[in-house]
Amino acid sequence: MISKIKFDKAKQVILINDRLRRNYHSLVYLCLLDVFISAVNVIGFVGSSFNHWNIVWLLIGIGALLYAAYIVLMKSSQNKIHFHEIELLTEKQRFGKVVYSLKLKNGKSRDLPNIENKEEFEDLKLVLNGYPRGFRDVNG
Repeated sequence: MISKIKFDKAKQVILINDRLRRNYHSLVYLCLLDVFISAVNVIGFVGSSFNHWNIVWLLIGIGALLYAAYIVLMKSSQNKIHFHEIELLTEKQRFGKVVYSLKLKNGKSRDLPNIENKEEFEDLKLVLNGYPRGFRDVNG
């Protein structure tokens, strides 16, 4: 049984209760802070002679900017997802841990950090393909 994910069959909606939006906003904020700090350091080094720190700070700023753009453009933190918005369920392995996500039709992906094992993933597959036995509906 999926505890943090609920299903509303009347509206054909999956409701996901996690703090992913807050995490993504924090990551973007920190990345933009890194971009600002690296820009200040690169501008401070412009008047002095060229050294390896210019390149290091420039790479940190570019990396942080690219990661912030990736989060904003490619990741979704929707809490309410309609069935017609879901393209497919994906299962990936990152650093030895299996990570589940939804691929949405707008090109973004929605990570599902609360799904911890294959059984919960199979339950979610059943939800998208029909109504599983014993699955709690939001409306009762």
